[in-house]
Amino acid sequence: MLRFVERLAESIASKLEVSNKLQTGRVELQRKKEEVENSIKSSANNMEKLKKRVLVLKGNIEQSISKLFNNRPVTIIGDLNKF
Repeated sequence: MLRFVERLAESIASKLEVSNKLQTGRVELQRKKEEVENSIKSSANNMEKLKKRVLVLKGNIEQSISKLFNNRPVTIIGDLNKF
């Protein structure tokens, strides 16, 4: 009976250790998830700013080219219009 109790105690201690490791891992994953979410939000804000800047530059370039060709309308086509 004593051996059974010792094995049972070892088994419970082992499971407790695994449980603690999993808990620590879960907390670490939660922290990393929050970091990634913050990074995504920051990147999205930067992307919006860049999109606006690209559209402004596109308009300026179209105006400059238009002046070179006697104020004829100029439209830049391509991937820039996806924004």
